[in-house]
This record gives sequence, C-alpha cells and structure tokens, in this order.
Amino acid sequence: MTQKTVRRKVAKLPRKQHEYPQIEGDEAAQFLHASGMLFAINKAVMHPVGLVLTLKDGLTPVIIDRRQNPTCRFTDREFKAGMEKVKSFLEDQGGADVQARRKKLLGYLIQQSGDD
Repeated sequence: MTQKTVRRKVAKLPRKQHEYPQIEGDEAAQFLHASGMLFAINKAVMHPVGLVLTLKDGLTPVIIDRRQNPTCRFTDREFKAGMEKVKSFLEDQGGADVQARRKKLLGYLIQQSGDD
C-alpha cells in the first residue's frame, strides 16, 4: 500500500481527538496496569534505553532513570504475569480484530517512519 493510499484512507477517519473515547487520570493509569500495556511499554520501549515506567501508589506515573546502570529487567514471574495480562487483554478486547483493521487501513501494525 502506498503512502498516498494510506493518507487518503486516514483522511476519511475522525480528526478531532474528542471524537474518540478517552481514558484519563487515575482510570488511565489503572487501565495501563490492568491491561498489561504498562508491561508492554516497559518491555519494548523503556527498558531497552535504561528507563522504567511505573505507577507510584498505583496511580501516578513515574519514570525511573537507570541509564547509568541499564540493567532493567523483569523477574521470570513478572514477565510471565505481564505477558498473560497482555494476552488476556487482546483476547478479551478484540485486539486481533483491531490489529487486522489497522493493517487493512494503514498497511502496517507498527509505523516505521513518518515519510510521506
């Protein structure tokens, strides 16, 4: 799928953020933790660069900077629990359907560049 086709399809989608449901504040923090997205963000984005995203008191996002000693990792138990949360979330919330729709609309799941 060409970038021109992607742009044309995206142009037909709602533009204003208020047109989409939003999760904010404490509820957003709880969602990230319960869904396993916090685990996924740490695994794929934060840990590889020596950072840890955590929730202070289960609600307030905090970034721990371990770049000087980038040994961030999960214990086996934490890793297994995190993967199970993500898997359950995707199964329960139709994640495979969302991924299929995204791939059909955009031609990819994960954006590789911003080039047009």
